[in-house]
Amino acid sequence: MLFNNTTKLREYAELTTSVNYASIKPTLNHVEQVYIVPILGKEQYDAINVVDENSLTDIQKQLLEHCRAVIAPYFAYHYAPKAATKLSDAGLQRMETANAKSAFQYQENNFRDANLREAEQQTELLLNFLSTNRGDFSLWTDSDAFKKYNKLFIKTGSEFDECYPSHSPFRNYMAMRSQMYQVEQQSIRHALGNELFDDLKTKDANNSLSDKEKIVVEKLKYAIANFTIAFSVPKLAVRIDANGITVSGTQTASRDKESKEVNAELQQISLIIQDARSNGTAWLNNAVEYIKENASDFGNWNEEEDTTPVDGTQPITDYNTGLKGSFIL
Repeated sequence: MLFNNTTKLREYAELTTSVNYASIKPTLNHVEQVYIVPILGKEQYDAINVVDENSLTDIQKQLLEHCRAVIAPYFAYHYAPKAATKLSDAGLQRMETANAKSAFQYQENNFRDANLREAEQQTELLLNFLSTNRGDFSLWTDSDAFKKYNKLFIKTGSEFDECYPSHSPFRNYMAMRSQMYQVEQQSIRHALGNELFDDLKTKDANNSLSDKEKIVVEKLKYAIANFTIAFSVPKLAVRIDANGITVSGTQTASRDKESKEVNAELQQISLIIQDARSNGTAWLNNAVEYIKENASDFGNWNEEEDTTPVDGTQPITDYNTGLKGSFIL
């Protein structure tokens, strides 16, 4: 594990000296396996998971620091509700002393929210560090984790936020990632043609785009982000779990901040979708026009190519069909 004692953990998280490492070890391990290993890949994770940190190279030590900056706030987020109570033979009990009172519910919620936001931001910094120094981490670039990271044109929540700002870009990005892949494979591939699309995708993954290709990809990112919003909005408020299929309720929350928030009306949602679809179309047309104007730099552009998906489906064109539900960015 990347934290072997509470002394080091306290450098990154708000903990008291009374925290016992044996008690928190399961949660730390859970955080590393859920949030760090999927990013680094098992091989790269094992390479920095050593007993003697002095055996690591300088760049590996920097990676370890970035990982710890992610782990600590995620640990605080997950462990806080468990620390408030303990399970014993007498049942579930609240731990409280004369000098240390249990936090109020709103204080615990604020604490967890702050740590979750920090963890998400540190995750973005970790991914940026890995991408910037990819030449030093061959174990990462050879892993399935890297292939997943490189699968899309928009690779992180912060990139998505630049194209379509929202309140929680990292969470929104992860929730919409599968829809983003569909947008790329249906709408973007259809507009560019298979050869040009695959060429840009390969060069983007290898960080070898020319200046003009970078301009095209930048335009495509704005198109993808807007189309993804339009395509995802009807689905984000829907939850499938053990209770079946549910949607967000309309009741107000007890916390002051949340009590001011209500679900958007259908007309408002429809306007968001229409606006996103319109902006996505405009950006995609802009990218295609740029390619046409610089045709000599895009020799694999074939305007006459039939790019209908080989599985017989049609490109995504209408994002309003059957729209129902609620959504908050």
